[in-house]
Amino acid sequence: MNKIVIFDGNCPFCNKTIMYLAKLDNFNSFYFIFNQSKSGENLIKEFELKKIFSETIITIIDNKCFFKSNAIMKIFKHLKKFKFLRIIHKIVPLRLSDIIYSLISKNREKIISNCEIPKSHIKTKFIIN
Repeated sequence: MNKIVIFDGNCPFCNKTIMYLAKLDNFNSFYFIFNQSKSGENLIKEFELKKIFSETIITIIDNKCFFKSNAIMKIFKHLKKFKFLRIIHKIVPLRLSDIIYSLISKNREKIISNCEIPKSHIKTKFIIN
């Protein structure tokens, strides 16, 4: 497992976003792990992410951790999707894109309030233990 996304499994917005990303992952490049699962807790402990795991998505690629907007862009880069967003991300300072990410993160439960159940063809991308 060299590409992992750790996310808040209790957040409807996070779930909806991750379901969308999992559907785009045609080459099964990523594993998606709830931060509340045993595997998620183990990775959080292993990478010493205890202080930040509840406020951001975490992408781990080749044992390097990425957070907030940078984590999202790393996913898009490996999925070879949304090239225009990756270009904008290069132009806009990381600090500013992280501020935007944080604004969305703080209001995420107001944006989407219902969770999506993964379809059988993408269930294998999720590690729930």
